[in-house]
Amino acid sequence: MRGRGANRLAPSTGILVAMGTGNGPGRHAFAAADVHYPSSGGARAAAVVAGDPAFAQVLSEHTAVVPKVQPYRPGEFYLRELPPLRAVLRGIPGLGLLVIDGYADLDPGGTPGLGAYAHEEFGIPVIGVAKSAFRTATHAIPVRRGTSARPLFVTAAGMSRTDAAELVRHMAGRFRIPDALRRADALARAERPAPGSVAGVEFTIRPMTAADAHAIAAWRYPGEYSFYDAVSDPDDLAELLDPAEWGQRYFAADDTARQALAGLLRVTLTGRVADIGLGLRPDLTGRGLGESFVRACLRFVTAALGAQSYTLAVAAFNRRAITVYERAGFRQVERFEHVTNGAPLPFVRMARSTIEGPGQAS
Repeated sequence: MRGRGANRLAPSTGILVAMGTGNGPGRHAFAAADVHYPSSGGARAAAVVAGDPAFAQVLSEHTAVVPKVQPYRPGEFYLRELPPLRAVLRGIPGLGLLVIDGYADLDPGGTPGLGAYAHEEFGIPVIGVAKSAFRTATHAIPVRRGTSARPLFVTAAGMSRTDAAELVRHMAGRFRIPDALRRADALARAERPAPGSVAGVEFTIRPMTAADAHAIAAWRYPGEYSFYDAVSDPDDLAELLDPAEWGQRYFAADDTARQALAGLLRVTLTGRVADIGLGLRPDLTGRGLGESFVRACLRFVTAALGAQSYTLAVAAFNRRAITVYERAGFRQVERFEHVTNGAPLPFVRMARSTIEGPGQAS
């Protein structure tokens, strides 16, 4: 991405139109959430946030731990479940839809379930996706996904059940349970990670797809790092969204274990020299993943594209990224100004002449 957008190691359907959400970058966030209650007490909530209601464009993942929760009382489950949901959804901007594991309402008369209380709490449409039939919920719409003969039972608050069922039917994932809900469940059950860390992340580089490009276009970085938002520069955005670039110069990086989009790699190859631009998903920045991500990208351009040396340009203010690149073997070779976002900005060009081989440590 022409200098500015190169290095980011800083911190539909008609149904959607009817909901007023649209499908443009940054319009709304869509969350799938779940809550787990460890035997040690309290609750751990998780949310998977996407840029589209099919959850094909995962933007971020969130967890929150609530040390104390209400004891379980029949008919008052929402008193136990709402505080963890409130904790995990706090601070997610532009939330326009919530998908939960359970029922929105419990009978055709509208007796409220967790989804209805969440709708009242957060003021957004809520879809309830239940794995088991509830005897009074005869109004729930059965939805079969993939090859499973067992249906899910869909209810909704703040939108029609028919529209909700259609969205669930088309949510990403080839299994009975949509991928976003499966992932939220796994996150809620996982052990709590150390603050500010992400353990054991490995990156897989692959050709970019349309879903990747539009997800990256919706990424928003905090504070001064908003400079790296793709929408900040029309030329950068057009290049990112150009299908002719995907798999040629633009590649996606997945979190291998989670099978979720985690980063971007841009490569311009001149002979055996690869000029690279790269960026992590906003919620993954500042969490100690930068060096391993850079090295994974270097290994890819060496093995797949035949590169033997590497260059990059990074905004001079981004000391955090410069430090990461230096740890990955790059050295500063020159400073220059580049006009971007309508104004000249100082950049640092960095280079590395040694090959990143498959056996090198991250």
